[in-house]
Amino acid sequence: MSNLSLDEILSLYRFNQYYGSPSEYFYSSGLIIDWAEKQVMQGDDSEILLIIASLGLDKKIDSDEVMTYLKRYLSEKNISIPSINYSCLVFMRLFSQKIMICNSLEDIGDLLHSFVFKYIEFGNKYFHRIKHYWLFIYYDYFDMYDGLNCYCAEKQLSEAKRYTRIKALAKRFYSFLNNKEMVEYLAKHI
Repeated sequence: MSNLSLDEILSLYRFNQYYGSPSEYFYSSGLIIDWAEKQVMQGDDSEILLIIASLGLDKKIDSDEVMTYLKRYLSEKNISIPSINYSCLVFMRLFSQKIMICNSLEDIGDLLHSFVFKYIEFGNKYFHRIKHYWLFIYYDYFDMYDGLNCYCAEKQLSEAKRYTRIKALAKRFYSFLNNKEMVEYLAKHI
């Protein structure tokens, strides 16, 4: 089960909606179902939540059906889906968190590769700057390396040092973006 909040799930939904295809690393209809199940287990007796939670029993999850019921729930509770500017910063925080929990440099490299080349242009300058920082990290710590050998001798670092530095950077970005008021401010002042 996921520990994401509804705000985070909706932000991932908006972010993936903007790009037109879900990211296999972050968003899925299963997140919504997991969240609904957790809410029901915590005592929320909303009929719509019960329906969403029950959709997880289907052999094949229909993402359109999940979203139809979620939108009904949001309407009932007067909750809106976050703006794309807010959502992209939430995505960036969750991306940084995902790097922080990677167990190997190879996993980090795969995650960075899936990200830095997919989201080339984006209107939010804060997202854009952080994404470019990750792009430079990718080029410096992964693209220049062939196994343990670095093409550029003065930039050669051990695998342990690269792993430690990248995780420290991810922690800094995560800490900065983990303040909801800060993210709301940055989303409004692009």
